[in-house]
Formats: sequence, C-alpha cells, structure tokens
Amino acid sequence: MQWKPHLPEIFLGISLGMIAIEAALTRLAVRGDVLAGEFRRAQQGREYCHPDVLKILRRRSLAALRHEVESVGPEAVARFLPAWHGIGAKASGVDRLLEVVFQLQGAALPASVIERDVIAARVGGYSPRLLDELISQEIRLDQVNEALDVMGSGEIARSVIKYS
Repeated sequence: MQWKPHLPEIFLGISLGMIAIEAALTRLAVRGDVLAGEFRRAQQGREYCHPDVLKILRRRSLAALRHEVESVGPEAVARFLPAWHGIGAKASGVDRLLEVVFQLQGAALPASVIERDVIAARVGGYSPRLLDELISQEIRLDQVNEALDVMGSGEIARSVIKYS
C-alpha cells in the first residue's frame, strides 16, 4: 500500500486560512474521502483520517488484542490454577478464610467436600471452628437489639449471647 499523507500535512505548504481548510476537510468527509471524528484519546477535538488508514489501525489493534488473550497450554494452566486458588498456601486465619469464601462464591460444589477438601486445601490449619468464628459474633445481653440488626443486614449469620 502506498503512503498517504495526513491531511494537515497536505495543507501545511499551502497558505490557506483555517476556515478554508476546515471547509475543505468537511467537504471531503461528506463525500466519504476522509472520516471525521475523535480517533485518539490524547487528542481532543475533531480529527480527520483516511478510511484505509483507519481500517489498517483497527486491524492491527485487534491483532494485538487477540495476541494478548491467546490460550495457553495445559501445562501453564496446571501451574496457574493451584497457585491462584492458594492450594497448599501457608496463609491462615479468618481473613484467609474470607478470601477463600469470596473466591469460591457461586461455585457448584458438593457440601460433603467443601470443608474437608476444598477449604482445608486453601486455608492453612483450617478447622470448622474458624468457619464458626467467621459467621458468628459474641454479644452481651444488652446488645441483643444491635445484634438483630446486624444479622438482618446479612453481615453476621448468628450471634452468641455471652453472660458476664
């Protein structure tokens, strides 16, 4: 394909006023010889571009994007998934358990394996007590009304009244 100059470069050597140049570019845009619009993020205002140049830019941009999302081999997936899921991680505690719960949210898993296999593999030193700690709170008897509000909002699943 031959080189096509940018339209402003064409008009640099001609001593025309900006109004005349804008009128000429508008006529070219109406005829379809150039396209008018805002093509670059950094540039503000109306720009003009030859349709063939715009097609080339679009094709190259799509090719670059396709390259970024190319699939990888099974070996790469096999290395990535356990690390991403934190399987065998040393992290422990309620904060890690909360991360795991959010990560698994919506996954269809049999209840019989969730704690024993799935959560235990992702949370170091996991015990069912940790899950109880995550969904429960201890309250004093005089905090019952506040506890009901918190449970109603869904923040906590249950409240345990502590007698002092």
